[in-house]
Amino acid sequence: MTIDAQDKAVRTEYERVKAELPPCPKPIKTESGCKVAWYTYATRQEAEIACLHARLQAEYYSYLGYDFGWQSPGYDITEVADGFTVVWP
Repeated sequence: MTIDAQDKAVRTEYERVKAELPPCPKPIKTESGCKVAWYTYATRQEAEIACLHARLQAEYYSYLGYDFGWQSPGYDITEVADGFTVVWP
């Protein structure tokens, strides 16, 4: 398998899995960092769905060689004054 074919296969699998997830909710607040972003959602349920999307996107980006520093996108939900925050790639 060539690199281009492998890249296409990985992208196709990413899109297939993404299509099976519930729609990603819109954040009520965003903060950007140099390697990740923090999206805040109104409810824990929205944050849990967002985690699935963030984790999948991080997995795909890591295949492409992206470095998230010491953060783990999609694996933690932090309760904050505004709602619930998820780390995104």
